[in-house]
Amino acid sequence: MIWLPIMQAEIDKKVNDLKNKTVRVWRPDEGRYVIQNTEEYSKLLQRQSDIHALSAMFLDSKGKPKFLDNEGMPAPVNGRTLLVLDNSGDHFRAAVASGDVDHAAHVVVSTPGMDSTVDNGLAKGNGDPAKYVNGTENIMKEIGLAWSTGDDKGQETVAGVTWLGYDAPHADKVLSSGEAKEGGKYLANFYDGLQETHHGDPHLMAAGHSYGSLVNGYALQNSSSSPVDDFSVWGSPGVGTTDASDLHMLPDHMFSTTAGNDWIARSGYYGGTVGGGGTAGYDSDFTALSTKSQDANGSHGHLAGNSGHSGYIPSAPQDSDPKTPAPQANTCVHNQGQILRGANPDYVDDYSINTN
Repeated sequence: MIWLPIMQAEIDKKVNDLKNKTVRVWRPDEGRYVIQNTEEYSKLLQRQSDIHALSAMFLDSKGKPKFLDNEGMPAPVNGRTLLVLDNSGDHFRAAVASGDVDHAAHVVVSTPGMDSTVDNGLAKGNGDPAKYVNGTENIMKEIGLAWSTGDDKGQETVAGVTWLGYDAPHADKVLSSGEAKEGGKYLANFYDGLQETHHGDPHLMAAGHSYGSLVNGYALQNSSSSPVDDFSVWGSPGVGTTDASDLHMLPDHMFSTTAGNDWIARSGYYGGTVGGGGTAGYDSDFTALSTKSQDANGSHGHLAGNSGHSGYIPSAPQDSDPKTPAPQANTCVHNQGQILRGANPDYVDDYSINTN
């Protein structure tokens, strides 16, 4: 946290001092020259936006932590803390925790996919949580437990981490597994660290969407300590393998959700089942989960079905009160909540390949 205002001052100076900010480019389709930002300037602006968004979430207008604990250390802001802050990569990397991950009985770590940035996924410019943090918290909402605060010892609580500790690729690099392999090393270390610092043995759920599922695949293959209890992916074009032993997992603790019209996932590009259920298939150790809508019953209200590559986890903001109904409830997020609780998901696909 202490590095955040320093990073902010440094990036502001770099943006201001850069001399070659724009370049004149010929556009043959328009028959004219246009002025656009140089690649270097565009990257600096993105990093500046990322750093300022995190600062708005955790720092006040003077660059100081918004809240301090009794020992004068930075305290959570609306239950959220900054777990990872890394300015050394091609992209700005960070991870935001929702709840106290060191004391919660159930912890989910969710990794987003391509085109994810801190300012579009973790924190908005006004300091509000962005869509991927909201998504993690919506999964937590489904579990029906209170967020861990560290002061709730003896209670069954939940916490989550939205992890963007890797350089999520843009479209020009998404067909390469390079960023996933590198990110998988960092994520494996993160999982091991969570296990080591946690008070007791947590129920740890690894989760990933799209390219983020591949990052998880390499992380689990790299980990020798097997800290993860359940592994769940949605919209996944593959995680490098469909064999549980490669991932140091048990077959009945691996889950895949693929919408019928999610052709990115159904490509099986990264070791999934081509034209089938992404990571699920006849020879896969992943259990395929349903994306069909479900009628209300005694345990939940109506659940909407899932469609497309981005329609799995609701991204609407919500509060941490487990008694407040979750917004935009759907079948995928309901299943994820059950997995996070350590239970079997209600809605498994009728077939070994998810064809709905």
